[in-house]
Amino acid sequence: VVAMLLGVEGVAYNCVDAMGQTPLMMAAGKGHGDVVAVLLEVEGIEIGSMDNEGKTALAHAISCLPVVGALLKGGSISADYTTFEGLTYLMLAAASGNARSVRAVLQAAQFDINARDTHGGTALAHAVASGSYGAVEAILEVEGVNVHCVDEQGMTLLMHAARGGKVQIVVLMLLGVEGVDYNWNGVDAKGQTPLMTAAGEGHSGVVAVLL
Repeated sequence: VVAMLLGVEGVAYNCVDAMGQTPLMMAAGKGHGDVVAVLLEVEGIEIGSMDNEGKTALAHAISCLPVVGALLKGGSISADYTTFEGLTYLMLAAASGNARSVRAVLQAAQFDINARDTHGGTALAHAVASGSYGAVEAILEVEGVNVHCVDEQGMTLLMHAARGGKVQIVVLMLLGVEGVDYNWNGVDAKGQTPLMTAAGEGHSGVVAVLL
């Protein structure tokens, strides 16, 4: 149907809705790789345009590796790009929890691994918060990654892990990251320790580890 509509003379293929999203963004965000492929063949299709949140088609597709691959072939990826909240492509991939997307993005451009968004979050913090061990592992492999980062809410990586409730990631934060000396009793902006956060979220497995 999309191919048929694109054949209509004068059809607006870069049109935007109330959210500023184009047909390419919509297809990319829902993982419709076949539609993305058709749209990318259109001469004049805008790959890098942004919606009202500052998201591009690639930003919308970041958790769907096949679509990410297609968009990367259609244009280069900018390590300097951010959404209006300061999220880089690497942060978006990390937040999605898709380890393969994280690795694909890391291979496509040279990112500042310790860049922060408008809330002080790093790619590693987003990966930890996503609960994806694979995404965390992929970012920890990058040389120079800061494992002592704290966001504007006073949240450390251990606190993010405790809130997420993934025991494997909590153990990794405590034992698997070289050079980290976590303050188990440190508090965030709300005065909560990692144990308090895990207990409040009902994560019994994490509570057992922290005790």
